[in-house]
Amino acid sequence: HVELPVDDRPLSDIRSNDEVPYKSLGVLLTSVMPAHVTYSQVDSAPAGFSKKWLQEELRTRLGFTGLIFSDDLSMKGAAEIGEITARSDAAFAAGCDMILICNDPDGVQQVLANQRWIRTKLFDERLARILPRGKFPSRDGLELNANYKTCVEMIEAFNAELNQKAETAAAF
Repeated sequence: HVELPVDDRPLSDIRSNDEVPYKSLGVLLTSVMPAHVTYSQVDSAPAGFSKKWLQEELRTRLGFTGLIFSDDLSMKGAAEIGEITARSDAAFAAGCDMILICNDPDGVQQVLANQRWIRTKLFDERLARILPRGKFPSRDGLELNANYKTCVEMIEAFNAELNQKAETAAAF
């Protein structure tokens, strides 16, 4: 990403389309990663740096209790927030539990030297939900898992619904 994308849709459109998977997956979803996208009719801050998105919409309204990972803070699109430490501070302040800095080793060192993050009991609880329990199943074992099957069915149903809406819209 070299620039910050802007989505001008109203919140009502976003809720009726984009949040469907979050409602469907419910407690099965243990973590999310908001994108570096500004939804201009909702908040001037990009979603991953927005208390409106992370605290009000995701945590409060949708009741999401899992971990929130930042998108890669070394992306050029995130530079609008400021230098790398300002980005990490803004992501944590908005509600991210973990930050990602994928392509900037110097930036990682800078953040580690300057970060004021405080580990909490709530963070540990969220983290425990995503940690592996026991031996990781093979692909065949995963496909037999009831939660995996449920997720695949929900995703397939959601995709079918989107395809149906696209076909209906194309017919007009």
